[in-house]
Amino acid sequence: MAYYRKSPPKKKYPEQPFDIHKLCEGHYYYNPRIVGVTFQSELAEMTRSKLIKRFLENHGDEISLELLPDARGQWLIDLCTVNEGKELLNAEEEVGKYISLVSEPDNQYDPNAIAVFVHDDILKMFVDVGYLPKEHSSKINERFDELFLIGAEGSGRGMMLHIIMRESNYGVEEISEETIKKEEESIVPKKFLTLRQMRRSLEI
Repeated sequence: MAYYRKSPPKKKYPEQPFDIHKLCEGHYYYNPRIVGVTFQSELAEMTRSKLIKRFLENHGDEISLELLPDARGQWLIDLCTVNEGKELLNAEEEVGKYISLVSEPDNQYDPNAIAVFVHDDILKMFVDVGYLPKEHSSKINERFDELFLIGAEGSGRGMMLHIIMRESNYGVEEISEETIKKEEESIVPKKFLTLRQMRRSLEI
C-alpha cells in the first residue's frame, strides 16, 4: 500500500487595513508593508527578501525619512505645502534613484497590481521585490499618478513604504472619535503613531 504525505496548508496572511492619514487639504499619508517578499524575484535568481536586505544595507540611509514619528507629521505637511508642493516632487525624484512603484495592468493575477522595484548595485539594474497589498491596489490604481513615494524602511523580512497620495480620500471615511479612543487604548509600537498623536502633530 502506498502512503502519501499530505502537503501542509498554504499559509494565509491577514489583510492589511487600508489606513491613510490626512495631512492637509488634498494630501494623505499611506504607510503599507509590501507583500510577496518570500517569492523569488522575476529578474534575479534569489528571493525578494534577500534582495531587500542587500538593498537596505546599501541604501537604507538614502531612503529613510530620518525623523522620529512625533516629528514626521509636520515634516510631511511642509513637504506637501512649502514651495507650492515642489519639495514633494524633489523628494520623490531623489528617492526614485533607488526605489520605484510600477503599475502592472497586464498582470495576470491582478490588473490593478502595483509592483515595487529597487536598484540592486551588484546586478546594476532595478529588480522586483514585491507589491502593494492587493486589497489596497484596487482603491488607488486609478490615481497611480498621484502617488508620491518619498521613503522606505525595513529589514530582510520586509519593507514598509512612506507614500503621499494627493487629491482624494480614496473612499476612506473620516476617523470617528470612538475609533481614535480605541486606537489610543490599544498597544502600539513606539515607532508608530496612534491616530490621536498623528492628529495632534498635524494640528488638524
